[in-house]
Amino acid sequence: MNAKKSYAIMAVLIALLLAAGAMQNERLRWLRESKAFYSWIQAAATNERILGSATLDYNDSELFDKVAAVADTALAGTAPAVSVGQDSTLLEQLVADAANNDAIWAFAKSDQTAGLRDEFLSLARKSRLNFARNLEIADLQANQVSLFNAFFGFRKIAANLLWIQVDREWRLGQMYRIQPMLKTVTVLDPNFVKAYLIGGWHIAYNVPADLPLTPPSLLEWSDRYKACVGPKEAYWYEAAEFLKDGIRNNPRNYELYFDLGFAIYDQKIEDYNSAVLYLKEAVRQPHELWVPRMLNLAYEKNGQYEESLAGWQEYQKNYPQNFDTASRFITRCEGLIEEQKGQQLRAQASESADASERERLLSEAAEHDAAARAKYTELNEAFGEGRLLIMDAEDLRAEKRYYEAIAKLEVARKLSGQLFVPVSDMIIQYKEEGGIPLNVSERKQVLREAEAACKGMPDSATGLTGS
Repeated sequence: MNAKKSYAIMAVLIALLLAAGAMQNERLRWLRESKAFYSWIQAAATNERILGSATLDYNDSELFDKVAAVADTALAGTAPAVSVGQDSTLLEQLVADAANNDAIWAFAKSDQTAGLRDEFLSLARKSRLNFARNLEIADLQANQVSLFNAFFGFRKIAANLLWIQVDREWRLGQMYRIQPMLKTVTVLDPNFVKAYLIGGWHIAYNVPADLPLTPPSLLEWSDRYKACVGPKEAYWYEAAEFLKDGIRNNPRNYELYFDLGFAIYDQKIEDYNSAVLYLKEAVRQPHELWVPRMLNLAYEKNGQYEESLAGWQEYQKNYPQNFDTASRFITRCEGLIEEQKGQQLRAQASESADASERERLLSEAAEHDAAARAKYTELNEAFGEGRLLIMDAEDLRAEKRYYEAIAKLEVARKLSGQLFVPVSDMIIQYKEEGGIPLNVSERKQVLREAEAACKGMPDSATGLTGS
């Protein structure tokens, strides 16, 4: 009898253990699927808000619209910590700030999204979601054992081994072999952030290092990049696309936004509007102290002096140990803002038919000019000295004293590398206005601009190339 009872008890315990195991497996499956859905929400929201790549062959946008509509109600009480534009949905705004991760995770695994999770899983199994292709959800790809399932557990090992080979090819100078290997590495391990960062650098800087800049007359329109490119410039845009894929798979990593904004759009393509866009995203994530510095400088290059000033003031408050750096750029921005206001007022005066109004505008412009000069003098560095000389040259030009104005500009462009290109353009303009002969390099520049073209560029498009 005791033996029968023991067997019975053991059978009950085994049954309970099996039931508990089944329940645990079910819970693990639910958590795994919920995490995959949560990761997809972040990737899709980031793409909808800032990346904007067309996904005509996939259903990400349609599904995201449904999820965003549910989120409008389910997350209505969650206020976004940062403003990312009026056209963005509530879900896009919440995803923009890492502080909302817990709220989005709770939403992704809630009963309110159960039907949407099922739809997500169905589309993922059918490979209909572009931003779910690289998620670590092998069991979602098929219901039976497949080569993918068998290989899944070794993907990161394979990625690491291939990454070693990438480094070897780089050291041997086999640049042409690096790019396809980099893409394979990130497909195998989409969370290998360093592969995206170093890979983006290789593609933009090292692979095309020996290629010359393409003359403007030889640029061709690229539908893929929506820009005018040559062989060298195409690598810059390819690096941008590579980093964007990294962002979709790792939307909380500031380094990917930073490298895309600074190393590619700022330093290579010289698209400062895009540089600002991605550097702002880098600042929204947990980041190092140099990130807002580059954003503030990008604001200045983009002509957003007010934003740059506000950024440096915030930086000074957050990082008092760098007070001198912030203070210097605050003064610089204040000078640029005053100079810009003076220019705007003079432009208004030139268009005014009312003599008294024109005199008033010119008087106000002179006040802003004086304030700008005071700031540049206070700055006491090469950039400020250059701006003072430019302002002197503009005054001399107004009096048609072109030789004296050009002499001022010749000195100004030698003071600061940042001023060289715009001041060189001013010199050509002043010489043409004053009937002064251009030198050989200036004539070549005018000729290059006259011959500039972009084969196949739509009339509504603007080609973007860097230097």
